[in-house]
Amino acid sequence: MPELQKTIVDNFDWNFFPAAFDVELTHQSDSFQLASVYGTPFDLREELLESDWMPDAHRFYPADFKARVKTLLLCLRRHPLALPMPALQSVCGFLSCGVRSITRVDTVFPSGVQSDGAVDGGLILLRLKGASSGLVRLTLRYEANGQRVARCHDVRVTADAGELDGAIQKGVALQRYVESCRRYLMLRTPVAPDDPFYPEYKASVTAALQRLKDLATEFSDRDVDAQCPGLVQQLQDFLEMADRHAEDVLKPLPDQPEPAPPNGKAFGYTNPTS
Repeated sequence: MPELQKTIVDNFDWNFFPAAFDVELTHQSDSFQLASVYGTPFDLREELLESDWMPDAHRFYPADFKARVKTLLLCLRRHPLALPMPALQSVCGFLSCGVRSITRVDTVFPSGVQSDGAVDGGLILLRLKGASSGLVRLTLRYEANGQRVARCHDVRVTADAGELDGAIQKGVALQRYVESCRRYLMLRTPVAPDDPFYPEYKASVTAALQRLKDLATEFSDRDVDAQCPGLVQQLQDFLEMADRHAEDVLKPLPDQPEPAPPNGKAFGYTNPTS
């Protein structure tokens, strides 16, 4: 927990001067697709970008594309004339355009400024779906001190990778904690029992509260405190507050008739399940 505790708790500060601008995290893989992105920044934006084929990125293309290119190159070996690289790029680009998933972050996590003027960044988690093994190329680009900086890291995921890295497990636990609490907080504005949308609101509050209870039980059984000290107690404190809130907003009025079914009337709460 030390690195996440340091970033998310100790150094947290509403610093309105970001450490980096125009942050881009690019994901490219031969086997995995980007399912979702989680992180401490509040302004994540995802998009797909097509790119030209390049030899150094060939290994990150799907297996069927690699097979077609291999067949093409074997056929070219039967002819004395070599195919120029620009022409080969055009042919490969026609067979399959390289698609990369880009996550753009306009500002980083609001960390406090240290004594040497440095500011730590936040946490971005990528959830991938697809095969059980493959290659992933992660490229981080950002602007700092008026200069563009780029870093590339290739990761090979094996089928027998075993348990996730400890830092990733901590990040996932924190993400689930924040997501469950946020889901309930979105229902903080009560709906009157005589409102036609009260049954829907009641069901949403009940479901969100049960989600918190299930997560608290899971965290206790898994001994999440061993990785994230204090997280179980924080979740329990939030659950007690949510219990009091649910008891208050779901308390029926005396002799209250059954609410009429919804008729399309708008009301002031956001349904997190929609």
